[in-house]
Amino acid sequence: GVLTYKYDTDNWGYSHIVKWSDLVDREKGFIKDGKITVEIYFSIVKMTGFRRKPRFDFNSGNTQSDVILIIEGKPVHVNKHYLRIYSNFFHSLFFGEFANKEQKEFELEDVVYE
Repeated sequence: GVLTYKYDTDNWGYSHIVKWSDLVDREKGFIKDGKITVEIYFSIVKMTGFRRKPRFDFNSGNTQSDVILIIEGKPVHVNKHYLRIYSNFFHSLFFGEFANKEQKEFELEDVVYE
């Protein structure tokens, strides 16, 4: 038979979908050839708490990009403030003692463009 499951609490996972006693009851039809078979079909009606993966176009400049990295001759538009948070290399490149603070293009060698 069809079991409609509704879950109205903030919990990870399900407390139960079908009772164990129903699964092992031969009259319910879950046991065939000594094996329990369960098929579950579901649809997602609404999702909360999940962000979509952001889609960035690094090939052209936008309001967030402020420098261009040249990788294998190709321009990659990035935000230097964002990169420096996650990389000591970029922090030194953009804001280090010997960095040219006004430079807008940086060629990176030994980096593969994919």
